[in-house]
Amino acid sequence: YRPEAMADALDDVRAALGYDEITLYGDSYGSFLAQSYAFRHGDTLNALVLDSTYLLEGEDPWYPSLPRTGIRSIETACDRSEDCSGDAARRLGRLVDHLRDTGRGVGGLIDAIAEAGTGTFATDSYLKIDRAGRSLLQGNPAPWRKLTREDKPAYHHPRFYRRAGELVVGCNDYPMIWDKEASEDVRREQLEQAIRDYDPQAFNPFTAREMALSSEIGYLECLTWPAPTSLYEPPKPEDAKAPDVPTLVVAGELDDITTPTEGKQVAAEFPNSEYFEARNGGHVVSLYDSHGPAAKEIRRFLRRNIGT
Repeated sequence: YRPEAMADALDDVRAALGYDEITLYGDSYGSFLAQSYAFRHGDTLNALVLDSTYLLEGEDPWYPSLPRTGIRSIETACDRSEDCSGDAARRLGRLVDHLRDTGRGVGGLIDAIAEAGTGTFATDSYLKIDRAGRSLLQGNPAPWRKLTREDKPAYHHPRFYRRAGELVVGCNDYPMIWDKEASEDVRREQLEQAIRDYDPQAFNPFTAREMALSSEIGYLECLTWPAPTSLYEPPKPEDAKAPDVPTLVVAGELDDITTPTEGKQVAAEFPNSEYFEARNGGHVVSLYDSHGPAAKEIRRFLRRNIGT
């Protein structure tokens, strides 16, 4: 189920179908797999599209661009909306203080921000957080309760999403703020030390501890994951070079799941790449809006490079 095995299986399918070359599109985790394929089987590609993507190697294990993009996106959405007045950043700080003071905790807010980048109308999702927060500060908790409890995203049907499958990749391949070779007890010590050593103001108005222990980041789930064995293969072979094929990297401006910062880093890895950023776009906005700027740019790229 891991990317290098899936990349090799995909190449077997290509060969069985009799194609010398293919055009490969991957979005979100699919872009991680598509990169793995490109580094392992780049000679079989005539073009590559990486939609809402992130690095195979070299990510900061704190993933600082994720919360920073989410926080900034609330401000951006508010600045561009006629229905949102005042200083959204200051209001977010007041909301965080209120959640701490009343014992609610900020976990629900962090989760809501992390999920807001998904969907067709990312700006609406960020504005919904601001509105629910304003209502809570004004003494009406109902919108906040609906946002963080009733509307909290679930994992849906296993036909479409398998949490274990995500953890297989995340806990094995994504960088963590502890040594993956260490025991669970040592990992927990390293987690605490990493939190103490990190800039506590890096994610204002949240603390580094609040971010590290939130459910959306995934550190806690991977603490007990087995250490890599001799069977482990990284998604990118050692010393492999990105293929010199036409590559389009697409990012949503307001995507705080795979951020524009990460998209630009990936584009820099591929020598023949183009980068497109969809204004107001969220995570894989082309999937949710087939007539939007991101989807149109992908079709233009394909017509230009493979003539279809």
